[in-house]
Amino acid sequence: MGPSQDNTMTDKETLWAIPKLTSDGSNWVTFKTCFLFAMAGCDVGGHFNRSDTAPPTPTLRTPDETKWTTIDRDRQQTHPLAVKKWKHNEHITCTQLAQVVLDSLIIRTQHAGTVADMWQIIVTEFDRKGCMVQVDLCCHMMEKCMSETDDICAHLDDMALSYERLSGMGVAIHDEDYASMVLMSLPDSYTTHLETLVDTAISSGCTFTAQDFISKAIELLDK
Repeated sequence: MGPSQDNTMTDKETLWAIPKLTSDGSNWVTFKTCFLFAMAGCDVGGHFNRSDTAPPTPTLRTPDETKWTTIDRDRQQTHPLAVKKWKHNEHITCTQLAQVVLDSLIIRTQHAGTVADMWQIIVTEFDRKGCMVQVDLCCHMMEKCMSETDDICAHLDDMALSYERLSGMGVAIHDEDYASMVLMSLPDSYTTHLETLVDTAISSGCTFTAQDFISKAIELLDK
């Protein structure tokens, strides 16, 4: 088969490799952004934001077919094709959505009127769930405390993971706040030395970042 408009449809029918939405919504912000980018790349994003709705029934000058103008006949002929194309794209988007969300979500949303209705139900639920996860992660970082006998590398890795997860959700934690969280989570044997380093850095006009705290804390472990 030579090049034709069917090639565009073939591109749309290719399922894009998008990470699946987690049940707790911890990857919701990143997932939503990547998913909508992919759908826009397939030229079917309008099925999610309602900018591409089902073609309306054409308005004719008269219901009497014998009195139709050329424009009336063109509208009547092209409308079924437009509806068929829209429904086909609707099925494509529904299939793609089913690949990346939980089975329970598909079951709960399968009777929604359109893919846009299904998507809105998911957005409403996970916007709320995402906020709860963000609060839990922030509390986890602020309350985390390491003892003298704990593995500092594992502790700092956990802090860094929480920080990266929050960043992926669109939560901006300033470096000074992150540095304070790291410092307050460490035992006294570390904080005393690190606070001295901070004072020295400030007096010399240098900045001390959260990564500096982490690097110096690991250096202390090696001594």
